[in-house]
Amino acid sequence: MSDAPWQRGLGRRPPYQIQEENFSKGRIGTRKQPNSGRRWYAKGDVLQSFSRILSKVLIDNKGPTEKESYTIDRKQWLQGRRLANQTPPGCVHAQQVTLKDVHLLVIELSLWDTLTEHIVYLEGLLEQRDDAAD
Repeated sequence: MSDAPWQRGLGRRPPYQIQEENFSKGRIGTRKQPNSGRRWYAKGDVLQSFSRILSKVLIDNKGPTEKESYTIDRKQWLQGRRLANQTPPGCVHAQQVTLKDVHLLVIELSLWDTLTEHIVYLEGLLEQRDDAAD
């Protein structure tokens, strides 16, 4: 006897939910967005906050897929950027893409520059502390 249609999916989670949970689990400052980003105040799939100084990053998970490639077009990226910016407190857009066993995080160069500057600044503080301790 087959299950009723409303019972067939019970206990099974779609691959995108598993990917969102795996991505947000164990990463510093991440939390899964409620209802997979379908609410006006909580777009995207995962929100990551690095520190009080750096922007919050709204991550859109793409995949998982068995495909060998994934295309990001300008219109799609700008729409993601706009949605991230509209999500309080005004976030930066990123995409996490899974292609078979390859896991990528796509960010804009300006975010990379900000992260790099912050790391260099923090390393400078550590050097100053170490020099003062000597």
